[in-house]
Amino acid sequence: MIYVIQTESGKETDICRQLNEKGSRAYVPRRELILRRNAGWTKVINILFPSYVFIDCDYSPELHHAVKSIDGVIRFLGAPSPIGGNEEEFMRLLFNSGEPVPMSTAEIGRDGSVEVTSGFLVGRSHYIKYWNVRQRKALAEIRFGGKAHRVNFGVEYTTV
Repeated sequence: MIYVIQTESGKETDICRQLNEKGSRAYVPRRELILRRNAGWTKVINILFPSYVFIDCDYSPELHHAVKSIDGVIRFLGAPSPIGGNEEEFMRLLFNSGEPVPMSTAEIGRDGSVEVTSGFLVGRSHYIKYWNVRQRKALAEIRFGGKAHRVNFGVEYTTV
């Protein structure tokens, strides 16, 4: 089961490292993006959900105490309650074995339609709310903790 831990901003990777050192399976999903900087395009790796760490474990009072004792942890989301159903499956894909989610490639048709041809977003277009061709991104909406979270994924677009 996957639980969500809210953290102080900027401490996600340190908290994740500490949890993994204690024997837990903790993740901070990251993604690869291309950003426009200094009149050129630069590939960067960013945290997908700032201020959140995900822990894959069975909940226990001992775990709760161990997590809460780490500096920078604010709280468990929920009572704590795990992520369920399709959201859990999708989050496991985002964990990507601890590696950043790589950019996808997509083709833009003459009619303006977008078809993902390779990468993480293949078969997951239903999560996409907006294709931003100019900025080489796709805005997706992902639900966890009872809320919808909007995140950008990197996409290389080509026209056909």
